[in-house]
Amino acid sequence: MKVAIRNVERYGSLNFLSWVYQGDWLLDYERKQVSVRYDKRNITIVIAYTGPINGEPGEFLGFIQARDLKREKMSPAELNSIKKKLRDEGKEVDNYSILNESLSRFEDVEQNRKERPRQRRKLVQQKHEIKTNKSKVVELFPETETPEIIEPPE
Repeated sequence: MKVAIRNVERYGSLNFLSWVYQGDWLLDYERKQVSVRYDKRNITIVIAYTGPINGEPGEFLGFIQARDLKREKMSPAELNSIKKKLRDEGKEVDNYSILNESLSRFEDVEQNRKERPRQRRKLVQQKHEIKTNKSKVVELFPETETPEIIEPPE
């Protein structure tokens, strides 16, 4: 697990990777440093320890959930990608915009997942038609014969 040191701010919250993490039990540690450990596969939940003292690891405090991200999972790479996209679009980078972008990506993936079998079936059907579909076109005027020219009555 990766480690980062952060200061606990007002209302028992701390900022980490542009997200706000909050826990009621952090109220006792306002204006103090805590050690934050996180899994690089999911940064929506981090583990807090008291600040390291004399090089020794701190005491376990608890798990902290990113505010408004109760059921989401996200890696730091995903988060950076979303933040870059939001900045490129000129949008504000905060928990809500990151969550909305994450949800829209999920919806896009789900839509593509549902459309993919249809696209495959279409492609297989087209290939099958190309193989089995012999031309059934009958030439009305074969090239070897000259058509009769009928002149209109005067």
